[in-house]
Amino acid sequence: MSYYSTESVVGDAALDCPTLEELYGRKPTHMPPLVNGVASRIDDRVVEVLWWPVSLKEARLCGAHTPASSVLLRLCIDDTMLKALNDIIPDSIKPRQIDTAATLAKRLDSCKWLDELRVKKGGRGPSLVALNTTSYAQPRRVTWSVVVSNPAKDSDGDMVLTLFSYHQFGHCPTEVKSRAMPRPVYDFMFFLWEAAHDVLGPCSKRSPPTMCQLMVYHVLFHGSIGRHRDFFTSADNAHALLEGKNVFSEGSCRAAPPEGFSHVPNSDVMVWTTGTATMVLYLSFPPKLSDGVVRDRRSYVIHPRFSVPCMDGTLFVFTAMDDLHFCHEAKFESLDDTLGYRFAFVFRWIHTKDVFYAAPKHNFARKPSST
Repeated sequence: MSYYSTESVVGDAALDCPTLEELYGRKPTHMPPLVNGVASRIDDRVVEVLWWPVSLKEARLCGAHTPASSVLLRLCIDDTMLKALNDIIPDSIKPRQIDTAATLAKRLDSCKWLDELRVKKGGRGPSLVALNTTSYAQPRRVTWSVVVSNPAKDSDGDMVLTLFSYHQFGHCPTEVKSRAMPRPVYDFMFFLWEAAHDVLGPCSKRSPPTMCQLMVYHVLFHGSIGRHRDFFTSADNAHALLEGKNVFSEGSCRAAPPEGFSHVPNSDVMVWTTGTATMVLYLSFPPKLSDGVVRDRRSYVIHPRFSVPCMDGTLFVFTAMDDLHFCHEAKFESLDDTLGYRFAFVFRWIHTKDVFYAAPKHNFARKPSST
């Protein structure tokens, strides 16, 4: 079996996986013409802008204290590219007519294609439970990276390879997973990067993302993701809003975790949605500008203008500035269709790297010696 195989659940064919060298060498090929260094129009693959930035004036009318710069796009995508992407997803992770939450959880547990993650039992812990065995609302995941260095035997005789590594806040370092990105995911990622190029920040314009995490949500589980920030903390927001500090700069007030920051500083996040059920992403903000309120995300409020309908065929470009000034969360628009699901392909610019087991039998775990 190829170390790049997606395993027998989707066929045993070896995949031509992209490398970091290829990614950095690939340049946009289909871009709007530039006028004075700026794109003269939005890329013609963008059919519609469904959610657009919020100006400071409009934000203040909604009770927010800062503008929002993220955007939701509907794109025109070739059916062949979509089929290639969908073909890598095993049917076993989609709900079936006869499913209950229990039967779906049992099937997901037997699907070794998903990352095997442990989460806090009951959402509080302290003990951990295998996420795929439960009917918890949290999304199941598959994590891919472009290949930094090809598989080779290490001094222990294990086949390993170097990949980008996304360290998520609150997750144990031993739960970090990563595997070689299949070619269809990479090609799709590059397509999205080209199509959204004009609305990306300067950092994200330079090269395509390095990682993709597929987030799998099911209506049967009341799928959702709680209020959080990806990179920043509420303390960062307090320093920025109340003290005027530039928390994007080197030497920010925020202390780096031992494993380092995963995101390339100031980089955006692209989220492609496919599936049968719409999830609404909510941006929340502090109701007033006082230190205690800004630091307490539980007190944050949501205004309808800051609700983003992530439906099938849409790309959400989430900016670093919005991650600083807003928390975000997501839940299904409706729970009526128990067969509903959403697959969110989350593309990130990650720069931390680790050594991972190449063989699928290790569930694409980080090798302990690399910590």
